[in-house]
Amino acid sequence: MSIAEIAGRAGGGGNEFCSGCDMGFGLVGKTKFNQMEVPLGILPGGNGTVNLPKLIGRNRALEMILGGVDIDAETAERWGYLNRVFRRRRPSRPTSTRLPNASRASRRSP
Repeated sequence: MSIAEIAGRAGGGGNEFCSGCDMGFGLVGKTKFNQMEVPLGILPGGNGTVNLPKLIGRNRALEMILGGVDIDAETAERWGYLNRVFRRRRPSRPTSTRLPNASRASRRSP
């Protein structure tokens, strides 16, 4: 099991990495996602064009990929990209301690 806890910008390859994780968590006011390849005039690579439509649907994926717009944490949660967003970061309590079952499940994964 892979868990992404994003407290900043994840664009291009970072966005593709996060979209491939089993669970995602963001921070209100800090987390932003985008796919900036098309606005830069290059072809999107990696798995962003494959994973995004599965996570957020075809039309929203097209909006992200073709528009290169930033998607904030609240929107990403509403669209189904993130499992949950948090209002503030607690460095002493990683996501796995706030979700005890996720920690147990990750120990059982291959």
